[in-house]
Amino acid sequence: MHYAVLTAYNYGAVTDHHKEIEVEKYITPDQVCDLIPGMKKSNLAQLRYVGKGPAFFKPTPRTVVYREQDVIEWLEASKQSSTLGATA
Repeated sequence: MHYAVLTAYNYGAVTDHHKEIEVEKYITPDQVCDLIPGMKKSNLAQLRYVGKGPAFFKPTPRTVVYREQDVIEWLEASKQSSTLGATA
């Protein structure tokens, strides 16, 4: 699995050292499907369409990316202890 990692560099005014800071990890719909067992791209697209999936970014009309942390939080928010009253 390959992840895109954006980094920011903080250059100190006093020293020549720089500190690398991991900003966010963005993943593609394919990587979301790899992260969530049983998730298919078509299901993910439908969840986007109806507004029930994880938050996503659309930097171009044909590009969709997710913050990995948003996907994990969305998945964990679906935790259930019973199927009684569950909605699909």
